[in-house]
Amino acid sequence: MCKRKGFTLIELLTVISIISLLMAILLPILGRARRSARAGVCQSNMRQWGMVYKMYTDEFDGRLPQDYGEFAWYYPISPYYSNDAKILFCPTARKAADPDGTDSGPPFGGTFLAWGHFEPPDARPAWDTCGSYGLNQWAHKLGEKESTDEDEGSKSGVRLVSNRRVIIPRGFASMTEDPNEVKPELYWTTAYARNSNNIPLVFDCSWLYARFVEDAPPPNEDADSGIRFFGHANSMCIDRHSGGINMVFFDFSVRKVGLKELWTLKWHGQYNTAGRWTRAGGVLPESWPKWLRNCKDY
Repeated sequence: MCKRKGFTLIELLTVISIISLLMAILLPILGRARRSARAGVCQSNMRQWGMVYKMYTDEFDGRLPQDYGEFAWYYPISPYYSNDAKILFCPTARKAADPDGTDSGPPFGGTFLAWGHFEPPDARPAWDTCGSYGLNQWAHKLGEKESTDEDEGSKSGVRLVSNRRVIIPRGFASMTEDPNEVKPELYWTTAYARNSNNIPLVFDCSWLYARFVEDAPPPNEDADSGIRFFGHANSMCIDRHSGGINMVFFDFSVRKVGLKELWTLKWHGQYNTAGRWTRAGGVLPESWPKWLRNCKDY
């Protein structure tokens, strides 16, 4: 009778050790490859947004879309991308905050979290969708079109701005600054601007907009929940792509932007690119929050 041969305990332990070692080597590599692939898809989305804005500005002699009372920047230009909401999502931030639109507060997103719906399905206006990209609000100047109480989405509330009604989604009445106090000359009205490759347009963001100012302090932690609607860096200073975010600029080029580099970009017409949070402005390494100190300086 033949005796069945098997593995010895030592052989089994050796095989398990080799497999564990291979997994320890391969898992970080696979993780980096997956992050790189997602960042590539995100940049592809950015290129699509660049093409959307190029088509629009080519048709309107360089003029950028204006804010005509719709709260969402992407809604007035939806005919240029067939209203395909997929390009509003970075693949690293597909899950939305408050996807049902049932919470009373604003549906802020995060580093790996998309901003959510504003209203429940039975009261949702056409512009109300989820996403993980935002617009430079200095490129979305108030227009002249009148809005009325009957406008779609007016259930969220209205505000009189420059003698017209503007839709304000629920949960924002106490958070928004008065747009009448913002200087109109700061806004970009055309994509045909000098040094357009340094002017942000659309980018990774935890909110729909970013009204960046040079003295805006960096958030104390990644995706700080203490975001304000205007003026702060919190919404786009998020470590979504290994120390940076993806961005399309006014010349419709796309590249990754370092988190500290955000303070060196030309956000509005009078923005000081050598402000206090730049190397040219004399920022000290210890001035940055701990989570940002290892990021590249600009």
